[in-house]
Amino acid sequence: MRSLSIFFFYTTVVKLLRQNIDDFRPSVSLLNALCVPVMKPRHWKKLFTALGKQWTATLTLGQIMTMNLLQYAPQVMNISATAIGEYGLETQLEKIKKI
Repeated sequence: MRSLSIFFFYTTVVKLLRQNIDDFRPSVSLLNALCVPVMKPRHWKKLFTALGKQWTATLTLGQIMTMNLLQYAPQVMNISATAIGEYGLETQLEKIKKI
């Protein structure tokens, strides 16, 4: 009897954990886009302008998660891609300057 109740408990916990993971999964690509190290303050300001929010340099993951970024996915991805592209151009320009 006890083992049956433990089984149901663990089954419920596993289902809940799975649901939490499935709910979080769409946010992973957006978080990856935001974690690009080449994002400069100008990119963050542009992003926050698109979100209609005030930018702060002390942003936390918790604050990001409450912003419902999934509805702004195209803007987030575009700004991140722009930052990556600008970095590539800046790197190439530095190489040219050294020649």
